[in-house]
Amino acid sequence: MSVIKAKSVAPEKINVSSPKTIVENHRKEGKSYTFNLTYDSGPLTIQLPRCQLFSGMYESDGKCYCEIAIPTKGVTNEMYFRIASRLEELLISEKRYENVSFLGHVRKVIDDFSCLRLKMPQNRTKVITEVVSIKDGSEEAISIGKFIKGSTIIPIVSIEYAYVINETVGFNLLLKKVVVID
Repeated sequence: MSVIKAKSVAPEKINVSSPKTIVENHRKEGKSYTFNLTYDSGPLTIQLPRCQLFSGMYESDGKCYCEIAIPTKGVTNEMYFRIASRLEELLISEKRYENVSFLGHVRKVIDDFSCLRLKMPQNRTKVITEVVSIKDGSEEAISIGKFIKGSTIIPIVSIEYAYVINETVGFNLLLKKVVVID
């Protein structure tokens, strides 16, 4: 897996594939689509800067998520919105998506900090995010039970696709691996 640091992500290297319909909406409000996302012709996997786990793992509609606390004017926040801007630019250039706008998974909490939602990939009901710590210079798998609110972590995320639902464009940051700092 090739990993890029958040500060090095170049949005102009992001492209999307042809759309795939995911939901037919019979009320004529539009269709919903997904687009595979590539970065310089390959997958986009990003190492985010060290941060705090704002919430532990939680479930919503059968999917698992967590939230990280990030500086509102920091590298992660800027990277997130630069990627969103690039996706809007790519989609608006196609006539059928000319009215799309981005709605993200960031919310401001206090002063200069925001929460960013990360989706935890699953295999049916089991979370498959790799959780590790660093011991004597090497990685050691640890229990997801150590992945708790307030932990200092280094997240490694991927963006595999973008979606358009009722003229809203979005994407999920999939938490592939997390290093929990002791």
